[in-house]
Amino acid sequence: MEIKLLPLGKTTVNIGTDPSDYIIITSDITMVDAFMPLAEWRIKKGILTEIFTVPWIESNYNGADIQEKIKNFIYDCYTNRGTRHVLLGGNSDLVPIRYSYIYHYDTLHNGEAATDLYYSNCTVGDEEWEVHEGPKSPTPHVTYNPPVGCSINALMPRVNVGRLLVADENQAADVINKILTYERDVPAMDYHQAFMYHAADEGGRIFYQDFADSAIPDYLRPNTRTLIADGTDADGQSTPENIISFMTGGSDLGLPFNFVWSVSHGYAYGLTTNTSSFTTYHIDQIINQPRFNGSFYAWACTSAAIGSTDPTVLPAKWVNLPNGGGLAWIGSSIPAGGDHGAWHSRYYHEEMWEDSQDYHHHNLGRAFAEAKTRTIENFPDPHCNPSDPPWHCRWGRYHAIIWNLVGDPMVPLFNHMPGTLDVMVYPQMVEPDIATTLSITVENEGDPVAGALVCVMKSDEDVYLTDYTDANGECQFQLSPLSIAGSIDVTVTKYNYRPYEAIIQVSGKEDVEVLIDIKPGSYPNSINLKSKGKVPVAILTNDDFDAYDVDPVSCEFAGAYPLRWKMEDVDNDGDHDMLFHFKTRELELTKESTEATLGGETYEGVQITGTDTVNIVPKGKGYGKKSKK
Repeated sequence: MEIKLLPLGKTTVNIGTDPSDYIIITSDITMVDAFMPLAEWRIKKGILTEIFTVPWIESNYNGADIQEKIKNFIYDCYTNRGTRHVLLGGNSDLVPIRYSYIYHYDTLHNGEAATDLYYSNCTVGDEEWEVHEGPKSPTPHVTYNPPVGCSINALMPRVNVGRLLVADENQAADVINKILTYERDVPAMDYHQAFMYHAADEGGRIFYQDFADSAIPDYLRPNTRTLIADGTDADGQSTPENIISFMTGGSDLGLPFNFVWSVSHGYAYGLTTNTSSFTTYHIDQIINQPRFNGSFYAWACTSAAIGSTDPTVLPAKWVNLPNGGGLAWIGSSIPAGGDHGAWHSRYYHEEMWEDSQDYHHHNLGRAFAEAKTRTIENFPDPHCNPSDPPWHCRWGRYHAIIWNLVGDPMVPLFNHMPGTLDVMVYPQMVEPDIATTLSITVENEGDPVAGALVCVMKSDEDVYLTDYTDANGECQFQLSPLSIAGSIDVTVTKYNYRPYEAIIQVSGKEDVEVLIDIKPGSYPNSINLKSKGKVPVAILTNDDFDAYDVDPVSCEFAGAYPLRWKMEDVDNDGDHDMLFHFKTRELELTKESTEATLGGETYEGVQITGTDTVNIVPKGKGYGKKSKK
C-alpha cells in the first residue's frame, strides 16, 4: 500500500505527477507508523514528503525482480515528480539491496559489492545493470564493470539515496528521534571546530597518519582534532580510548563532532588503531545524547556492510544507538582498494567538504552524490590509457559502486555556528471568514535573512504554502477565508540556522443564536417530568440560519442527548428544520424551570444556542433529574 503524506491529505494508488521532494521506502504499515514523525517534520519544513511500502511498489511497477521494480519506481518519481531524495527505510531484509559483481585488475578486489548506487543512478535500460545470477550466489545479482569500459550515464547518481539499517519499528523510532533532536534542537557550537581525523599505522609505516594529516584543509587546522599513530604533531595517539574520549566531549573542545574521518584498516565490526581495534563494543560507550555526533567517514575495507542484517556491524551500531553514536556513516561494502583507494578517499573527502560549504549542497545526501559524480568524472587511474575517457578507468568506477551512505540523505551539514532566526509574523490572530495577508519578516541580529524557506500549514483546511524570503527578509502569503477555529503552523528554516517554529491562531466564530421550538405546534410547552415519553425539539431554519448546517451529534437539550433526529418542515414555511427527540427523564429540569436551552455546533465548529419556554406539570411535584447546578 502507499501512504501519501502530502499536506493536503490525499491518498491514491496512482502517484501521477504530484510533486514530491522526498520519498521514504519501507516494508509495511508498522514501519510506516514509525517513520511518520520524520515525514511530518519534513512536510512542516516545506519539503513535500511521502512514504511508500515495498509491497505497494511490487504490485504497481514492472521489473525482473523487486530491486528492479524499486529502481523503476524511483525513476518514475525522479522523471515525473521531481524527486531528488530517497530514504530506504530498512536493512536488506526490509528493503532489498542490489549487488554488483566487480571485475578488477587483481583477484583481491573482485567480488560482490552491495551498492545503493543502483537506486541512486536512476537510469533504466542500461545493459551494464542487466540482472542475472551472480557468480557467487544463486540469487539474482547484477554484473557491472565490463572489461572495456562502460557508459558514464550508468554510473552517475541522480537521486540522493541513503539507507537506514533498521530491522524493526523500534530501531526506526530510535533513529528518527535522533534525527529530529539533531535538526530541531541544533547544538550551539561552531562546526568548524567539530572535526576529528583519525589515522592508524599500517604495518610499521606511517602512511595512514601522513595521509590523514595532509588531507586537513589549511583553514581548518587550528580548529580540528587529530588522533594519529604516534601522536606526533597531533592531539593524541590513535587508540580506542582516545576516540571515545573525544567523541563524548572529553577533549578540551567539550563538543560532539560534526564530521569524523578515519583512515585505517578495517572490517565490518572494527577499525584498526595503533593499539587495538575500535569496534562496535566501543561505539556502545559513545553516549552523547542529545548532542549526537554527525557523520562518520570510514576509509577502511568493508566498513559499511550495508548488505548485512547484523545489528552489530559498524554503521548499524553507530546510527542505531539510541542515546549516542551519530547520524550517518559512509564507508565501503568490500575492500576499499589499497593505496590507490586511500588517495581516492582523500579526493572524495575533499570534494565532499567543498560541497558542504555550498548552499546548494547543504545536506549529506546531496554532498555524497555530488562528490561521487566528480570522482567518476575526474579520478585519474594509473592503469588507464591516457587517451581513455575518465569513466573507462576501473578504479573510479570501482569506488563509485562500493561507497554507500547509511543515514538520512536530508540530514543537514552545518559548517558554521548556527544562527538564530528572529521571525515576526503579522497578524498573530487570523479572523474567520476573512481573506488575510500573512506577512513574515526574518532577521538575524537585526539584519534581514534572505533565502529562508517559510512554510505555512493548516492541515484541517488544506492550507499548505511555501516561499523564500526576499533580499529584505520578507515574504507574504494570501490566505483564503478560513472557517475552522484552530492553529496555523509557521516554520522557517535556512542552512546554518536553527529552525523557527511558531503557531498563530484562527479565532473561533461568535456563537450563533438559533430559533428553537419545544414541542412544535403546542403552547404552553408543558412537560411532565414523571413521563417516560419523549420531548420533541426543533431547530428552525430561517433567512439567517440553515438547520442543515448543524452537526446533530454535537447537540444536547437540557443536559440530555438526542435519541434520534430528522429533517422536516415543522413550521410549514417551506424549508426544512431539524427535529430531535429527547427522553423526558434525562432532562435536567426542576419544578421551578421556566426555560430550557439547546446547544451544539455546526459542521464548521461554530457554537449554536437556542432557548424556549417550558411549563412543568403538575405544579409542585417536580420529577426528573436534578440540575447539576
